[in-house]
Amino acid sequence: MHRIFKIKSIQIFSVILLFSFAFVKSQNSVVVDVSKTYKKESIAGFLHLNNIETLDNDIKALKPKFWRFGNYMFKSQERKDIISGLISRKIQPILIMSDLCIYKTLNENSTDGNRILPYSDPKSYEAFVRKMYAENGNTVIYDIWNEPDTGFWSGTKEQFFLAFKKAHDIIRSMPGGKDAVIMGPSCSRFYKEFIEDFLTFCEKNNVVVDILAWHEGGVISDIKEMKANINFAKEVWLNQFKKLKIKEIYIPEIIGESVQFSPLAVLSFLNTFEEGGVSGACKTCHDNPAEIGGNSCFNNSMDGLLMPNGKPRSVWFAYKLYAESLDNRFKLITKNENFSVIGYYLNKNKSVNILIGNTSGSNKDLNLSLKNIDVKKYFSGKRKLHYNLYLIEDTKEKELKSPQLKQSEFVSVKNGIININLKNIESNGILVLELK
Repeated sequence: MHRIFKIKSIQIFSVILLFSFAFVKSQNSVVVDVSKTYKKESIAGFLHLNNIETLDNDIKALKPKFWRFGNYMFKSQERKDIISGLISRKIQPILIMSDLCIYKTLNENSTDGNRILPYSDPKSYEAFVRKMYAENGNTVIYDIWNEPDTGFWSGTKEQFFLAFKKAHDIIRSMPGGKDAVIMGPSCSRFYKEFIEDFLTFCEKNNVVVDILAWHEGGVISDIKEMKANINFAKEVWLNQFKKLKIKEIYIPEIIGESVQFSPLAVLSFLNTFEEGGVSGACKTCHDNPAEIGGNSCFNNSMDGLLMPNGKPRSVWFAYKLYAESLDNRFKLITKNENFSVIGYYLNKNKSVNILIGNTSGSNKDLNLSLKNIDVKKYFSGKRKLHYNLYLIEDTKEKELKSPQLKQSEFVSVKNGIININLKNIESNGILVLELK
């Protein structure tokens, strides 16, 4: 009798436990630890630019860590000016060598024609690589060839591997070249077979790859797949190919054309890559649909963050908030697959800020808990606090002058905890909760 009762009790308890777990999970809860902050290195970067001086104010606001460029800059002085300008602003240049070596001659007045690839003119290619390293030394990261799995590389896969090795061997053989940073293969996507064959070739041929790189030009619903790609690269390839001495993973082109202006895409991609341990992620450029003939690779718009008149789009604000978050980040105790969340303390406003992005694709509620709050440290000892909730709406190609105030409320701190229930969060932008 007692045994039967005991078994039934265990079964009932298990059902309650499972129900409770499912209920908590369905609540879409996120818990932020506000007890202390830490400094986070930025992983944000951009692709291509024409005039760095005109972007100076935006660079100061957005604090990019990387800038990947080439953009057919055939004039040496032009390249040197861009590189020195980036370095003086504490931005790491990534040089796309394939943007510069598609011409048979090294004539800086070349405009079009004489298109050539390394395997069809090895001598010109060797001279080009030597010229690039002599010009730049170890001031740049060398991205040997952009998207060699696409039509931009018309040769075979094996021919690309040999061209990569040639560039690698030349750079390593030059004075200081052993300390150069070389990146590859920079595929257009997570092309598993291509990347694995590339790594196998490099291992067999003594090619040291400092940074493993591929592109993720997807949409928000691809985040789970991106996480899986990064985990596979870290857990399998970095262990399998230790001889290559891969130090970091970069995703040097991120965010697909259909979400190029989406602040939510920026927050969710950067948050995903940070959590995965990616060290660098540069926003890619695309055609701008509303601008006839416009393309953000060539119009100095920071990949579409700026309008033709230099005014910011809503996507600009996503990078601004990300930059603000870096100095004083809070740790997330619990995360939720439906939301991208970053918490931080902003010194200039003396505020606790939480960035929230609903990545589920449908409206969701969120129970947000801030725990271990030191009211003396952040709120002058006050236990009744005021918060504003702002929306950075996806304005696509239109200007966004400022975030929109959605909600303004008072909340109380109880036992070092604040609970805020946010209802019906849309997946068209990001929310900024500012607590003072």
